[in-house]
Amino acid sequence: MKLSWMLVLLRFSSCLVLAEDSLDSMVQLSNLDGLSGSVESIDGERLVWKSPMLEKPATFLMKNVIELRQAGEIPQLDDRSEALVKLTNGDAVRGQLASVSGDSIALDTGFAGRMTFNRLMVESVTISERTNFLYKGPSGLDGWRQSDESPAWTYRHSIFSSKALGGIARDVSLPDECRITFDAAWNGGLGLKLILFSNDAGSDHPTSGYEVTFQQRSVYLRRCNGQKFLGHTPNVTLLEESEKAQIEIRASLKSGKVCLFVDGEAVDVWTDPNVAAESGGGVIHFISTTASPVEISGIRVSKWDGELDPVAGPQAMLDQDLGPHDDDPSNVGAAVNGAAGRMELRNGDTISGEVVSIEKGMVKIRTAFSEVTIPLERLCAVTLKPASLERCKRLSGDVRGYLVDGSSLVFHLDGMEGGFLIGSSQNFGTAKLNLSSFARVEFNIYKPSGKEGGVAESR
Repeated sequence: MKLSWMLVLLRFSSCLVLAEDSLDSMVQLSNLDGLSGSVESIDGERLVWKSPMLEKPATFLMKNVIELRQAGEIPQLDDRSEALVKLTNGDAVRGQLASVSGDSIALDTGFAGRMTFNRLMVESVTISERTNFLYKGPSGLDGWRQSDESPAWTYRHSIFSSKALGGIARDVSLPDECRITFDAAWNGGLGLKLILFSNDAGSDHPTSGYEVTFQQRSVYLRRCNGQKFLGHTPNVTLLEESEKAQIEIRASLKSGKVCLFVDGEAVDVWTDPNVAAESGGGVIHFISTTASPVEISGIRVSKWDGELDPVAGPQAMLDQDLGPHDDDPSNVGAAVNGAAGRMELRNGDTISGEVVSIEKGMVKIRTAFSEVTIPLERLCAVTLKPASLERCKRLSGDVRGYLVDGSSLVFHLDGMEGGFLIGSSQNFGTAKLNLSSFARVEFNIYKPSGKEGGVAESR
């Protein structure tokens, strides 16, 4: 039997169970076949995959590989603060700020050690208290409650998959201001509801909380105890460019703000004018509203400080040019974190000066009068010297990785050493990236995958 036909059987058979359930990785091919197992080796042209379903490792041409998914892990760090470095190509990398200069920004990460970024390709640097997740998963069905006697959701390899209309819910003790991030994948159009601040995990129609409805490329917001929409964004193009997306909702029961992000892009902000009347619960729901399968993975729930970055409206997103001119430096706006030389503190104060050094969580700033030293976590943002920003070139063989800590990174895949991917980019040079820290790695990111792939080469 040909390998491609065997993979088709694996894809549609719900009876097959892996003998080694600890293998929590899956490769998806361009003909939509999926195969559990683990990476043996990888380079710019081929991926060698081993699986208990195969007699021997199989080699796949990279042009036929869509993505790798797994239950990633990033080592826990003791630092009290976390820096978010945003790059001009849309990447966002989290870590501990190590140094800032006119030429570079250095970041200590949990997945690649120290990474040094070209200043001309850094859009902004912000500081926040390190995220303590209230929930990360899924790692199984334990703790989740399905709404019907006939469950609509199944679990396998860190992914919830819907097989019918219906919901799955969990009490994650949502705080009044929270951030919920998850990866979604679907066939056809997206049909999904996310309910947050619910008080009833056993019903798809709770009487408290907010309901965010994703209907193909439209998104709606309403209160669960009312019919009137609080917001409607009709044309989220990022939800139709591919049949997968990272979705993030930030919501506050204090301000009434509900913010939508897709693939790291701010889409819209809605406001409930009567938020004071809302009594919030701690439950979140994922509800499939379509017969076509929906997959949910990479769920992360954490507190939110309620602070909003400037958000472009949906029309601004429609006007963005995502075509071949992206490599033109003139398309990149100048990054300004604040007034020149002025840095904002978390208590609302500001300080003018230049960062001299950063050591052991303390930042030394040279002001017009003297040098002062303050804890790094007291800063909201580090003001960078003005520069004519550039965007890194797109190269054949680039991949896009989504890490468990919320970072996203595009890099050229040069190879693999042990459990590390070797990646390079004009943004940061060359780095060894711990494969176990990735929740998802996408391949062939600049062109649609064909339907004829998925056939392994002989080895």
